[in-house]
Formats: sequence, structure tokens, C-alpha cells
Amino acid sequence: MFRLVFAASTAVAVACAMASCNTEIGAKAGAAVDDAQAAAKKKADAFATKIVNDALDDLACAGKISPTLAERLKAKISEKGGVTVTDLLSAPAVLSDVYARTTGSLAGMLTTLSAVRELLEVPAVKDVVAGGWDAGACGPAVQVPCLSGKAEATVTCANNKPTGIAVALTGCQLKGGPYSGAISLASVPTDIGAAEISFAALKLGESLQLDGKLRLKVNVGKDVSIDLRALSAITLATHQTAATKAKCGTKTVLKVAHLAADATQLVAEFDAERQNPDATYQVKTVGKHLFWPYSPACACPGPGAGIAVTFPAPYGKNAGPTLQVEFGAPTEADSCASVKTQLLNWPGCSKRDNPAADCGKASGEKLAAQVFAAVCGKGVQ
Repeated sequence: MFRLVFAASTAVAVACAMASCNTEIGAKAGAAVDDAQAAAKKKADAFATKIVNDALDDLACAGKISPTLAERLKAKISEKGGVTVTDLLSAPAVLSDVYARTTGSLAGMLTTLSAVRELLEVPAVKDVVAGGWDAGACGPAVQVPCLSGKAEATVTCANNKPTGIAVALTGCQLKGGPYSGAISLASVPTDIGAAEISFAALKLGESLQLDGKLRLKVNVGKDVSIDLRALSAITLATHQTAATKAKCGTKTVLKVAHLAADATQLVAEFDAERQNPDATYQVKTVGKHLFWPYSPACACPGPGAGIAVTFPAPYGKNAGPTLQVEFGAPTEADSCASVKTQLLNWPGCSKRDNPAADCGKASGEKLAAQVFAAVCGKGVQ
């Protein structure tokens, strides 16, 4: 009897010990999960704070606020312990700045296209575009009608046949702004509808400089189309003076660039690097690249269009995480497009964090989707 009572007492004691142990394990596991979530939130909020600080720097560099005000606002943010992801998502202007930073390569391509469009309006060039190279008039330089400043275009010839056009600009104010530098066009013997265009230290405005070489093909007629393809790296540099470079200097290098437009859509393909003062981003198109069917109701790329952005360290391992964005068809009645995002090479949590935690990866993907959706569409997948 004693043995039975003792055995029963021992079983109860062991069971109680096991229950206590399980409770302790459960508490520790729960605490680990809480710690992991807190660590992930801390990382995400730190990133959000950096994004806001970068946006303030961009506003100062663009002359929209004074550098002194930018520093004061950053100091206030620091005093309050930074900003949260929630704060960031409620600031559309900041989201637009993030979009501009990560897709600066696309902006660079559009800037190049804008410069080319302005060039096509120069009288000597316009004659060649409309009537072919034979329409060019060999002879002395022709003055370009600038609103201010000056520029001249010279048609170069071989055997009395036009083979190229050289344009020199000195503060020439055109519709898109003031231009300084040199642009040259050369005929392509194997393609009468194409021209090679070279930019040599072409300054657009006060802070942007364009260098590189590309091929332009223009079809003029019932269906007008333009095809622009880089033949060398296209470089767009901003704020490169000694006084502004350290704080505001950026450089976008388009290693691959192809832009095509016809009566139905605009298509962009690129592989580029965006160099900011404190970090470098890699940006390239993926999937169906980026294409925009002309629609006044939607500024988003079409379904299947994609872009990949590799962020700088320390946001990931080695080079940093890569964000892949894919645009899709609308998922809501009032939506312009849907956005899918995926983060690759996302940094792992520290050893003390729960291995099951995603270290903020899902939150990061959601944030990225909301950033891109907030700029051009409403649907988020």
C-alpha cells in the first residue's frame, strides 16, 4: 500500500514538474518570438527613419527646403526616437521620393529621351528627320533659335552629301530648360532611318550632365515610332561641383538601355546603377521589362512588367537584399494595377532570435508593395 501511495505521489510530482517545465519552455518560446518580432520591428523602423532622412536630404538638394531646415528636422526625428513604418506609409511625398531613388535609372532614361526630343526640334536636325539625310544643307553653321543663350548647328558632309550634324550649345534656353555642351549626330550607312547620337558633357539645367552614345531610329509617317538604344554606357550626373558633390551628388550609369515608343505604348529596358552619396543601388528591368500602354486612367506599367532593385549593405548580406516588383492586372474595382513584391537575400536574425521568425521579411515586402502601389496604383497582392 505504501509503495502504491509513494508511486502515486511520485507520479503526481513528476507530472507537476513536467507541467511546470512545459510552462517554462512555453514562456521562453513566447518570449523568443516576442524578441524576434521586436527585433524585426526595430530593423524596419530604423530603415523607415533612414528613408525619411534621405528624403529630407533630397528636398534640400533640390532646393525645396534649406539644408539647415533639413538638419533640424532630422534632429527632431532623432530626439523622438525615429519614425515607424506606419508613419512612413502615411506620408505619400516620402513614398514618392523612395520610388524616385530606387527607379532613378528610369528617370535617367526619360531625361535622355527628353534631351533627344529637344534635339529633334533644332532646325537642321528637324530637316533631316523629316526628309532624310539628303534634306540636310551642307554649308556654314546655322544659328539655333534659343530663347536665351546661343547655339549653332553645322551639317558635316562627305562628297557633298550630309553625313552628320554637330550642335554646340552655350546656355541655350529651349522648352525643356537651358542646355550647354555638345551633341553630334552621325548617319548609319546600313540604316538610312537611323542616326547615332553622342552627348559630350551636355549640361541640362544647372546640375545635370549627360554623357554617352546611343542610336536613334525614327519612323515618320502614318504610324510614328521612336527606338532609342544605348551604344555605350549612358551617364547622368547631378550636383558634381566641389560644394555639392559630397552631400547631393548622384550618378546614374545605364549599362543597358533601350527605350521604344509607338502609337500604342512605351517600353523601357535597362540595367543600371544609381550612385548616391552614401550608397549605391542596382536597378534593372525583369520579366516583360517596363511597358506602359497609353491610358489616361493609369500611370502604372502593364501586367507582367517588372523591376529588381538591389539595396546597399547593411540592409542585407554582402551587396544587400534584392527587391523584385511585378505589376499585374487590377484586383479591385477602383484599382489601377496590382503589385507583387519579393525580397531575396534578406538578412537573417541574430542567434538569440527565434529561427522561425522571418526577421521582418514579410513586413518589408508589404512595405515595398505599398510604396510602389501608392505611387501608381492601389491594388496590393
